[in-house]
Amino acid sequence: MQPLVLRQTVYLFDQGSGGYPFSTAPPDWRLLRQQYDAVWAINVPYLAPGLSAIGSASYTAGDLTIYTIRKDRTSAEGQN
Repeated sequence: MQPLVLRQTVYLFDQGSGGYPFSTAPPDWRLLRQQYDAVWAINVPYLAPGLSAIGSASYTAGDLTIYTIRKDRTSAEGQN
């Protein structure tokens, strides 16, 4: 999964790949919702429920899905 930012410089964490740094722990959905406009996820179907809770799939091709993140307050409250 990779966040897409349209309004600020992207911080690529300390990962050489620039990907979101998680392994078995789920991402911080609230932080993703607050900081990013969109994310792309490829071949990570187990993240689909969380991504669907904070956004909506705006593009799908094979294993790739791009989610547009909703900015309303209730979309991800308590979804950590």
